[in-house]
Amino acid sequence: MSAEFDALKAIATFSSKDGIIYGGITNYTLGEVINFICFIDGVTKEQVVGQLQKEVDTLVDQANKNLTAGIKIPPFLGIQIADADLQLHTGYVSAGFNVTAAQWFQIQRLWYAAVEEAKYIRKLNK
Repeated sequence: MSAEFDALKAIATFSSKDGIIYGGITNYTLGEVINFICFIDGVTKEQVVGQLQKEVDTLVDQANKNLTAGIKIPPFLGIQIADADLQLHTGYVSAGFNVTAAQWFQIQRLWYAAVEEAKYIRKLNK
């Protein structure tokens, strides 16, 4: 089975305070199926779209419940982010946060580890 969708859309609002994200998804659509192939007898495009829409509805409902209550921003690469500032733009979200000296040290260690790994991979490829 294969289904190709066009014009998938979602409208959402987000804000953050004290490392917690709030918001909601207010409007969403799977769009239009522009290509559908199925080799299972009796399964129609409408049935597949209807089932997918039910799944998406369930996921969006749960996401909205979580966003209403607030979702704590998880650590990123082992770095706890407690004061993120999210800015919603057309098509993307930008984020800013304060970093302590200890967190910079963690970033430095991760960077050095990545560089060493890259050197090792280059040696293996010679």
